[in-house]
Amino acid sequence: MSIHLCKDVYRRQNAKQRKSKQNLFFSKDVICYFPPSRYDSPVWLGAGYNKLLDDEHVVLSEQYTGEIPNAITASDVSNLQWLLDVIVDSRAEVERDSTPGATASHRFCRGFDQNNLILFSAARKNLETVLSEILGEPVRFELGHRGEKGGRLRIVTPDGARTVSPSLNSLSTGQMALFNVFSTIIRYADNNDVNKSINLGTISGIVVIDEVDLHLHGKLQYEVLPKLIKLFPKMQFVITSHAPLLILGMEKEFGSDGYEIYQLPEGKRIGAEMFSEFKQAYEYMAQSQAHQSEITKAIDGMQGRALIVTEGSTDWKHMKAAFTALSESGNHQELFDNLDFDFLEYEPGNDATENPPKLEMGDANLLAMCEEHAKTSRQHKLIFIADNDSKNTQKLGAAETEQYKSWGNNVYSFILQVPASRHETPAICIEHLYSDDEIKTEIEKDGVKRRLYMGNEFDSQGRGEGIICTGRNGYGDKKINIIDGSEKCRVLRNGKGDDVNLALPKSDFAKLVLAKQSPFDAFCFDNFIPIFETIKEIIST
Repeated sequence: MSIHLCKDVYRRQNAKQRKSKQNLFFSKDVICYFPPSRYDSPVWLGAGYNKLLDDEHVVLSEQYTGEIPNAITASDVSNLQWLLDVIVDSRAEVERDSTPGATASHRFCRGFDQNNLILFSAARKNLETVLSEILGEPVRFELGHRGEKGGRLRIVTPDGARTVSPSLNSLSTGQMALFNVFSTIIRYADNNDVNKSINLGTISGIVVIDEVDLHLHGKLQYEVLPKLIKLFPKMQFVITSHAPLLILGMEKEFGSDGYEIYQLPEGKRIGAEMFSEFKQAYEYMAQSQAHQSEITKAIDGMQGRALIVTEGSTDWKHMKAAFTALSESGNHQELFDNLDFDFLEYEPGNDATENPPKLEMGDANLLAMCEEHAKTSRQHKLIFIADNDSKNTQKLGAAETEQYKSWGNNVYSFILQVPASRHETPAICIEHLYSDDEIKTEIEKDGVKRRLYMGNEFDSQGRGEGIICTGRNGYGDKKINIIDGSEKCRVLRNGKGDDVNLALPKSDFAKLVLAKQSPFDAFCFDNFIPIFETIKEIIST
């Protein structure tokens, strides 16, 4: 009995401790969830719109063990009343002495002084920062007087010279949705501690947003939403979305390691290239007229000799390194004599360097380009080279008895020839023309030894010898997929508890090979010879 009593006392003490921690958690951090049903009724629908009777619908009451200052489920996300409170707190009253010639003076409300006014103005500035990001220009809130026509609360330029929007209700549905979500985060922080709304960088907590791209057009998804998320560095955002433009925007704003993608309902971590909506939308975009125009402009700017266009921005670097090494060796003089052509040298769209041009390529892109450029007459030969790892690349390949495929009008294509060492695993990319040992060449980067990994270094669960691969299914005994640090899969030290990615990006690997930087300066390029044999065959036709 005494033992049971001790246990009961222990349980009660633990319950008190847990309740204390929970109270601290909810009172300190912002915790809210924006469901897909969130909606702020536009003013033109009138006050009676969207009113439902409780007895018409099943009501699921929110059940909490105690009271919390902010409702977790934020369905009604209109923050107008609180916004007006913030604006009022940021203003001082004005008094005028009745003495003739006296000037106006400021009088602060009870409990306020100049320092408090500046402090409370910071919350208003933060809300204006959020709205400025949404509208794409600096703005501020302005209160009009009651006798003035138009809305009392206007959005104007910082100098007040131009009205950007006559009221909040005049914003688009998407703009208003974003403002309400991110102003709610500031409001919740303000409710917990008014000092928390002073600096966006100090607001912490968890925000869950279901179907974040509701009502958002392309620019709001790609440019604005990632920038708004970045304003809150200590918040953890958990969002669901079908928008590929959002993934592109997150990649641009945060880099490849600044966010994570999980595929539902499996909960499996994936990379951007495995995001199904992204892949579909990208293939459509790659074949669009605007995208074709950009690539055509780059190609047409390379007049003169035959032009080689590769599937990826790393492929031409490997081929250029191979061409230099093989032609300078003197062992293949007959092949390289009078072999005259140019590579289309380009970098991916998110590359930070000024030159060369930034292009988004891929197998679907190359296929569309072959079809497009073959429609008009060309004076110089255009040769497209793709990997040997997808259905699209097979369409770029030649018949079994041919080296290359002719599309007409001096447009040609072919795919990489599988070397004898890879016949058991014929789906190859450019890196597979090297030996496994060369692929796994290490280099120290940021104090960590990094390299490319291959799928067969891991079992079917992604476990290797002292390492583990996360977020990818391209591993197993017979897999030779290249696992690199630019994708969302990471190679980590198993059991070390750190988050250091040991995988080297393919782009870094290609640049090291091209620059002949030790220990990447003694690679064998024999498997590249069929590439140049086919190029010479095409040029000589």
